[in-house]
Amino acid sequence: MNGNYVYAIGRKSGGPIKVGKASDVKKRLSGLQTSHHEKLVILQEWYRPKGDAVAVEQMAHGFLEDQWLNGEWFEATLEQVCAAVERAMNLADIPRERRFAAPPTPAKKGPSPEEIAWAKANPGVLAKEILKWNKD
Repeated sequence: MNGNYVYAIGRKSGGPIKVGKASDVKKRLSGLQTSHHEKLVILQEWYRPKGDAVAVEQMAHGFLEDQWLNGEWFEATLEQVCAAVERAMNLADIPRERRFAAPPTPAKKGPSPEEIAWAKANPGVLAKEILKWNKD
């Protein structure tokens, strides 16, 4: 089932929460309710205009893996589910090529010429460290 929504469905009183995707969350709720003995409600839903609900749902499931029960059900609080979905949405909004790219390596900065001159003129522990740093 593809969809433009990611949703959290569960009981108002707490307990397991289903994190899924659907184009019609109310219809999905009624389908789930027929096989569930307790009253379920839509706890939260997030619209994804880019149609990337599948990716957001999968990432959110990954963020919640420690609370996984079975299928798409998690023993998590609504706050934990919301945080996982929002984190996944933020990640999904980053272009794919930048999402998994390694962060740029900062340029190695060594001691300045003044620090090297001072270290040569003032032998000691700090001066030796500065000179050693300059060799690296």
